[in-house]
Parts: sequence; structure tokens; C-alpha cells
Amino acid sequence: MRIYLVQHGASKSEAEDPQRSLTDEGRRTVEEMAVYLTGAGVSVDRIKHSTKFRARQTAAFWLPA
Repeated sequence: MRIYLVQHGASKSEAEDPQRSLTDEGRRTVEEMAVYLTGAGVSVDRIKHSTKFRARQTAAFWLPA
């Protein structure tokens, strides 16, 4: 078993967005990392993340469409 720790992408400030969703840059960075890891042969069987919206957005890049 391998465990990968991935930090969520850059998020908006609380004043800008109370849910603190990912910024456009944050989404791009997470997507690039998902593409890189997939290309490196990393597969994911299970994802655990916090209940924060930005964490769910980040995890979604590894979920099947």
C-alpha cells in the first residue's frame, strides 16, 4: 500500500468567497499535478479528504468522470 499526501490547490480568501473555493490558478495546478501523477503510473483506489470545499474540489481531479 502506498499513501500519497496532496495539498489542496490555492484558494480564494474568505472575504472573496466564504467557501474558499479554488482559484483558477489553484485548479490549473491541481489538474497539472493529476495529469503528471497519472502519467507517472500513480493510480488511486481511495481518496480521503477534509470536508472543506477546496479539499473536495482538489480530490475531484482524481475521481473518474
